[in-house]
Amino acid sequence: MEGADNITSGECKSKAELLQEVEALRHHVSRLEQAEQKLKNFEKQFKELFENTPVGMCRVTPDGRIAMANQTFIRMLGYSSFEELLQLDLEKEGFATGYLHSAFKDLIEKDENVVDREFEWIRRDGTTLFVIKNSRVIRDESGKTLYYEGIVQDITERKSAEERIRILISAVEQSIDGIAIGNVEQKLLYANDVFARMYGYSQEEIIGMPMVKLYDKEQMAEYKRILNRLKKQDSWKGEIGHVRKDGTVFPAYTSVTLLKGDNEETVATLVIVRDITESKQRGKELNIYHEKMVRVEQLTFLGTLIAALSNKLTQPLTVARLSIENSLAELNAVSYSGEAVEELNAGLGGISNIASVVEQFGMFAKETSKNKVKRVDLKTVAERILQFLEERAWRAEITMLLQKVDRLPPIYSYEKDLEQLFFALAENAIEAAGGEKDCQLTISGAVKDENIELRFSDNCGGIAPEILDRIFEPFFTTKAASKATGLGLCTVQHIVSKARGNIRVENRPGEGSTFIITLPIRWDDKY
Repeated sequence: MEGADNITSGECKSKAELLQEVEALRHHVSRLEQAEQKLKNFEKQFKELFENTPVGMCRVTPDGRIAMANQTFIRMLGYSSFEELLQLDLEKEGFATGYLHSAFKDLIEKDENVVDREFEWIRRDGTTLFVIKNSRVIRDESGKTLYYEGIVQDITERKSAEERIRILISAVEQSIDGIAIGNVEQKLLYANDVFARMYGYSQEEIIGMPMVKLYDKEQMAEYKRILNRLKKQDSWKGEIGHVRKDGTVFPAYTSVTLLKGDNEETVATLVIVRDITESKQRGKELNIYHEKMVRVEQLTFLGTLIAALSNKLTQPLTVARLSIENSLAELNAVSYSGEAVEELNAGLGGISNIASVVEQFGMFAKETSKNKVKRVDLKTVAERILQFLEERAWRAEITMLLQKVDRLPPIYSYEKDLEQLFFALAENAIEAAGGEKDCQLTISGAVKDENIELRFSDNCGGIAPEILDRIFEPFFTTKAASKATGLGLCTVQHIVSKARGNIRVENRPGEGSTFIITLPIRWDDKY
C-alpha cells in the first residue's frame, strides 16, 4: 500500500510538473509566434520601405550579377522588372553596352567603398541619368568579399536645374542690357557688370545703393510717378533719364517689373536698363536721312512726272507750231497782212515759250534722276539702311534679319536708288509692325540666272485685300498725310522699272507679306 501511495503521489507530481512545463512551452511558443509576427511585420515594413524608397537600392555579387534591387533602382536603369536585371551581366554586358556605365565599376575593379560620388549612367534607352552613389563592400569574417551594396540617388532634375541656373546667370552677366534687382525698400540687391558700369560704379560699389541715387533732381518727379504706377500695375517700361556717378545725365529705356512671392506679395523689383544715348543720336540721323529720302522720293516722282509730261507735250506742240508756220507761209504767199497774221505770230511765240518751258522741265527731270552707275555691294547697302532703322525697329518690337545677302555678287546700279529701295520696304514693315510682339522682317537674296532676287518678307499682318491693287499708286497711303507721302512704294516700283527689273507681292492677309524684287546683275548706263 505504501508503494502504491508513493506511485500515485509520484505520478501526480509528475503531472503537475508536466503541466507546468506544458504551460511554459505554450508561453514560449506564444512568444515565438509573437516574435515571428513581429519579424514578419518588420520584413513587410522593410520590404515596403525597400521597394518604395525614392532612392535606388541594390546588391551586387562579386562576379557582377545583381542579387537584389528595389523598384526605384530598376526604373532608374529603364527596366520594368527584376527578372530582366537577373539576366544582365554587369561585367560583360553592362559595361560593354553602357547600360550601367560606371555603376559598380569601382567596386568590382577596385573592391573599395564609394561615398557621395557623382556618376553619369546611360539608361537602357540611351538617355543619360545623373546620380549620386554610396556603396560599400560586405565581407565575411575572413575578409572575403560577399557582395556589394549600393544606394543611388537620381539627381538628373537637380543637375538640369543647376544647368538652367548657370545658363541664366551667364545670360544675365553677359547681357548687353543693365540688369538689377532691388528689394522692397528700393535698395539694390544685385546688379550685373553692365548695369554698374553704365552708371560709372563697380558692382561692389552699387550693391546696397538706394535706387533713388540713380536719378537727379529733375528726374526725381518722373521716378516717383513710376513708383506710384507700380502700385496699380505690376510693370512699367519707357524712356527716363538717369544720372551717372560723375553727375552726367544719359537717356535710358527702362523696364521695371515687380517680382511676387507665393503669397502674391512683392518681394523684389527687377530693373532692366538700356543706355539709348547712341540710339537717340542715330534717331536724329535717321530723321535727317528720312527727310532726305522723302525729298528724293518727291523729286524722283516729280522728275518722272515732268519727263512724262514733256514727252506728252512735245509732239502736240510740234504739230501746233508746224501748223501755224504753214498757215503763215500760205498767208505770206498771198501777201496777206491783216490781224490774223499778227495773231498767228503771237500764237507761234507762245508755243515757242511753252516749248522752252517743256525743254527746261525735261532738263530738270534729267537732273533729278542724275546719278552715277557703279559697282554696288548689296550687303553693304542693306546693313547701312538697317543700322539707320535699328532704333525705330527696336521701339516697334520688330526683328530685322539679313539672310544670304552676303553671298550675292555686286551689281552695277545707282547706289542711291538701292538705298531708297531698301529704306522704303524696311520702313513699311516697321510701320506695319505697330509694336506687336514677335514681328520679324527677313531680307534674303539669291542669284537666279542673270538676275538677283531680293525678298522682303514679314509677318506683320499683311495687306488688306481691298487696297492691294492700289499700293503702288502715287500719293496713296493708309496713314495720316502728316506721316507719309504715299510715294514710297511708287518710288520703289519706278526704281525697279528703271533698272529693267520687276516687283511683285505675295500677300497673306492677317499674317504678312513678301515683296519680291528681281534686278539684273548688270544695268545699262542709260537707265
